[in-house]
Amino acid sequence: MNKDNIGRLALMREVGRILGEPDIRPDDNFIELGGNSILALQVAGILSDKEGIEINIAQLLGDRLGNVRIDQSKTRREIAE
Repeated sequence: MNKDNIGRLALMREVGRILGEPDIRPDDNFIELGGNSILALQVAGILSDKEGIEINIAQLLGDRLGNVRIDQSKTRREIAE
């Protein structure tokens, strides 16, 4: 599994956890699932802190989950600091 797929799975897992939705798919829309801007900030913060993944919050709010840009350039050392 490549790095982008791992990041995408982490995004979908966290969206599902925050929204209480067990079956999240790449073609789902965060807002249509019941998300809002505050929940989007929570998702982004958790992914950044725990996984080293940065996401585009505007995309999370307005696009399908499969289209959200994911940046995994942080190293584990940067996360720990």
